[in-house]
Amino acid sequence: MPASHRSRSHTHGAMPLGVEEVAPERCIVRDRRAWPILAGEGERHGMFITLSTTRRAGLAARLRQRGISVAWLDDLIAELAAAPERPPGGTPWHYHPAFGERIARFDCDRLSWVVCDPAPLQVVPGEPLRVRRTRGAPAYARVAATRLVACGADEAHLLGYACASPAQLRLTAHADRLVIPAVALPSAHAALLRRLTQPGPDGTLIAAPAVLPLIAACVARLGVECTATPAPADVAD
Repeated sequence: MPASHRSRSHTHGAMPLGVEEVAPERCIVRDRRAWPILAGEGERHGMFITLSTTRRAGLAARLRQRGISVAWLDDLIAELAAAPERPPGGTPWHYHPAFGERIARFDCDRLSWVVCDPAPLQVVPGEPLRVRRTRGAPAYARVAATRLVACGADEAHLLGYACASPAQLRLTAHADRLVIPAVALPSAHAALLRRLTQPGPDGTLIAAPAVLPLIAACVARLGVECTATPAPADVAD
């Protein structure tokens, strides 16, 4: 189990969850009181259990009756931030990038940041921008009526999806796997998606076909519809 599944745990209030699903069917058990209840519900591996039960709701109810906090992946997805309403917009104006400043817009089709030409850029109030002034981490800003207002990365990504809505995430479906293209996501959504997938080439993510409903639910929080198109070779077969 990757170390990230241990360190990036969800919390319930001030305490980590007693039982937390960190990957499909795989849970970390932090509260030892849960083990007698989990007996017969899956295969134990140290602090982890791979669930075989289909009675998730009943199992969660029994754990909670004993005061043990529990969350399955669909519970964690339901807690992800939703994209806000589309900004109302306003009168466009031109932003003049400073020397060496690189501006990127959130592209509604690629669902990622695309660098703009260095010429004066027409911007619309409410839209987010990514701003790079050095080789370090980028900064983010929201376009106001006459200026750029600094904002956090997650706020900028959520605004990007609000402006892109309705949008689509197009997966490539092979017989044994799904390929998710590289897209820009708020940090919590990206972390949740990594629980469902394995890293692929060029920033893509690879997932088992069975987790498509969870992937779709994750991006649906951002107002994105998830579609899976058969790969050309698989269509030919």
